[in-house]
Amino acid sequence: MKKVYSILAMVLIAGQGISVMAQQLPNSGFETWVDCYPWSSKTNTDGPYKGTNAQGTTPESWCVSNVYSGISNNTLASSVAGYNKSKCAVELKDKPIVLGTIKQHIPAYVALGTTWSTSNGMAANDKAGGSFGGLDFTYRPDAISFYYKNDAKVSSSMVVAYLWTGTFTQLDVPANIVVFGNPTKTTMIDRDRQVLGMDMAGAQGGETSSTPGAECIAKLQENLPASADWSNAVYEFDYTSDAVPEKINVIFSAGDYFSTTRSTDDANILTVDDVKLIYYSTLKSLTIGGKEITLEDGKYEYEIEGELPETEAEVECGLKGKSAVATVALDKADNKATVTVTAPDADLDGKTSHVYNISFASAPEQPADENTYIYNGKLAIYLQGSSLTGDTPQDATIHINRFAADKCNFSLPDFALGDIKIGDINVPDVELEFNDGIATVKGYVKDLAIGGDETTPDEEKIHATVTVNGTIDAEGKASLKIDVLWAMDGNVENATEDNMMPIEVTFDGTGKAIPASFGTSTAIESIVDDLDAPVEYFNLQGMPVANPENGIYIRRQGNKVTKIMIK
Repeated sequence: MKKVYSILAMVLIAGQGISVMAQQLPNSGFETWVDCYPWSSKTNTDGPYKGTNAQGTTPESWCVSNVYSGISNNTLASSVAGYNKSKCAVELKDKPIVLGTIKQHIPAYVALGTTWSTSNGMAANDKAGGSFGGLDFTYRPDAISFYYKNDAKVSSSMVVAYLWTGTFTQLDVPANIVVFGNPTKTTMIDRDRQVLGMDMAGAQGGETSSTPGAECIAKLQENLPASADWSNAVYEFDYTSDAVPEKINVIFSAGDYFSTTRSTDDANILTVDDVKLIYYSTLKSLTIGGKEITLEDGKYEYEIEGELPETEAEVECGLKGKSAVATVALDKADNKATVTVTAPDADLDGKTSHVYNISFASAPEQPADENTYIYNGKLAIYLQGSSLTGDTPQDATIHINRFAADKCNFSLPDFALGDIKIGDINVPDVELEFNDGIATVKGYVKDLAIGGDETTPDEEKIHATVTVNGTIDAEGKASLKIDVLWAMDGNVENATEDNMMPIEVTFDGTGKAIPASFGTSTAIESIVDDLDAPVEYFNLQGMPVANPENGIYIRRQGNKVTKIMIK
């Protein structure tokens, strides 16, 4: 028993590492902040996309919509505590301005591109703004994930993201704020609206053009639900091209990013943290030898009936990720195909690859006894709520011996916790119920001694209460749940919750369907009317025993079947 405990402890502390390796967004947790120099067409027409006057701060590598005009200078972003309380986040807060009868609204947003704004006169006529340019980027992410809190007063907060190739140009864009005169016009490269293919007829600025082959490759534009507490959002890119991107821009806006008519009542607050690009590394579909395999989210082990393909070309992989790559390996020795899907960076679960194992097997060979049924499949095991099998369930075989119309014996031979061999789990007198071709299995044993053999001292065995429930359908698919409640002090009768260890086991496999009708010719449950018939003995697996010794057996004489213990 002590040996079992020590090995169990080693099993429970096993873990795995995760590595992330490809291109992500810089400063995605907004932990580093620098002085903000708002760009203006008046002072930066031909210079770098950075103003000459500081106004507040901005996350490094990002640009917030702080305004420095010499007339009205405003800071719209600040660093606050992040969603996990140990990091920074960016808080975007719209600013309403009221000067007598004049009411204006300064929108707060942050972008990878350069933010800008324009207006004319005290009444802020001809308002426009947004961002242009972005970050050099050559990957094809599938989605964007981030945490946010959203206090939206009137209009919805937004996330906008897009990838493109080539260069988009607009002439004569007014891009500074003035009270008297006219804003300075500039040539703007890769303006958000133009790259996104929006209608430019009503936008400030002149003629537009683009280089040959320039196109928006993928985009997303989503309104964020209101959320007083931290929420996680995941939005997928809509790809319209197979081209390789050259740039990316990501924008978070406290209100409607594309509106120029927001009121001073629309003082939204949006807080964003931990922005990640997601690269799917899973399969969308899998076809082997022309037969499609039904995939389940989070399941990577499959067992199917049939022959292993002759070549890798017979395995067709539909990839969920735009950047994912699948490799196929055939193992003839183990009759197994392995599909490994790899992406350039992390999926939603933090992994960069996922491995699918597909085992091929004919229907399990059934014994000559027509009322003994064998099912080959997989076990998933949980010990005290922690998975011991993870993504690789254990191979297992279930035996069911039917000895009456509504009774059977259940056996899970050679049960193990990883490399730890426990022993056979045998549950006698299990109930069988039938409905529309589905057999329902229900069984229970209060004190089952598991492990060792007849020579093993009782105190070295595991003593447990075992419950079996599940179904076997008309196609022979078995779905069973075996709950083992282990009395750690060996005393099931007086066990309490504190000294019981739950081992939860699920079995999924295939074999032969159990018919509702019950045969009479070859099984141990054969009923005869001759009460003087010879006595026969069978073990709990339904096999005949010529000279039974110590143990539990099924005794049959004529039409009378009983379970006995021989000491």
